[in-house]
Amino acid sequence: MIVKFIIFVVIIIQVLAKKDDATTELNKLKIKVESEVNTFEENSKKWQQNLFQDVLKFDNKTLEDVNKKIKRIKENVAKLKPKNPKCVDDQKEAISKLDGLGKSFYPCSSQVAGSTERNIGEFQNRVARAKGQLDMLEDRIKGCAENEDCLTAVIRDIKKSNIAKEIEDITGKTEDFVNVKKNELNHCSTVDKVKDRGDEIVNKIRECIDKHY
Repeated sequence: MIVKFIIFVVIIIQVLAKKDDATTELNKLKIKVESEVNTFEENSKKWQQNLFQDVLKFDNKTLEDVNKKIKRIKENVAKLKPKNPKCVDDQKEAISKLDGLGKSFYPCSSQVAGSTERNIGEFQNRVARAKGQLDMLEDRIKGCAENEDCLTAVIRDIKKSNIAKEIEDITGKTEDFVNVKKNELNHCSTVDKVKDRGDEIVNKIRECIDKHY
């Protein structure tokens, strides 16, 4: 009877020790994961704010440059008008559309900002799902109860876990995505479009004047 009791006590001690090992390994993993989560949250917030600032600067600078281009185009047109008012009047509608063309960058830059916000939200969801695996491991430890083999399997899985690496990879992909969006922003510019369209209008007026000179 005493021998059985001693064996029982030994088994209990072994199970408790194994459960402590499992909890210790899980806590070590939690620290690593939490560190990666904090890195992701700090950086993704910073990257998003920086991109929003870039969009604002881009909008202001583009509008300023567009207005300068349009002003110069209209000044050139005004200089040509005395030579042949009709040639200028024929391009009146085209000139009036320059403002709309110049401001057509707004939907593009807004899309860049909106897409960035949405996708960072999705990256946040992926981080949350990855972090949620910790709860699953904790539930497995509880579910093992006094089953030593079960606890051994959980410890093995905890040590093999790549949750922290998974979140680290998500952080890298988030940074890459934001950088792509920054490059997309540069393609939203309408300054060259306004310049080219303005040059085309002025050239048509000049051709008209030369033709009727």
